[in-house]
Amino acid sequence: MAKGPGYTIDDLIYYTGLFGGIIITYLLLENLPIHHIIRLIIALIVGVGTGWCATYFFSRNEGSGGDSEF
Repeated sequence: MAKGPGYTIDDLIYYTGLFGGIIITYLLLENLPIHHIIRLIIALIVGVGTGWCATYFFSRNEGSGGDSEF
């Protein structure tokens, strides 16, 4: 991956997600009623699971020259 002054792209993605998540969580907790928050939490759990699966399959197939096992 491209490397800047001591940081990788993965570091940039991680910290962007971290700070973005903190800001979004604060704004949602300030403005949404509880039943919307519960629905949002369920959606986030599903989204994280989907993202984890995509990351797992991408990293597993990364060295295969783009050929997929599916």
